[in-house]
Amino acid sequence: NNNNNNNNAKATVQLQVGYLLVQGAQSAAAAASMSLSWQRPDSIFEVELLPPTKLPVNTVQVPFSSSNSNKTTFYPKVSYAQDSKDTWLPAIVQQHATTATTPPFLLGNVRLTLTLSKASS
Repeated sequence: NNNNNNNNAKATVQLQVGYLLVQGAQSAAAAASMSLSWQRPDSIFEVELLPPTKLPVNTVQVPFSSSNSNKTTFYPKVSYAQDSKDTWLPAIVQQHATTATTPPFLLGNVRLTLTLSKASS
């Protein structure tokens, strides 16, 4: 949202997952669930954005429908590169020290966890 280097700048992130497409041995899946969490670049902790939620399972690809999707919107604080030595976790600073360029900003990490349950026989 904000392109200026404002310490209070926030981004708008919207994530949507419509269904889990399974093939082969996984096609006998009975159910799936997903959860979503976010980690700031200056923190070791994660924030739960979406608790474990049922996810439709399909064996064929169908058109995406946003009305039937699992979705979440969140507003992470933008962490700018000039503040990186003071605020980003050391592992993140070290990771970017080995590359030719440092990203101008980071929003953090998103962890999507999918759990697939097989049908009982």
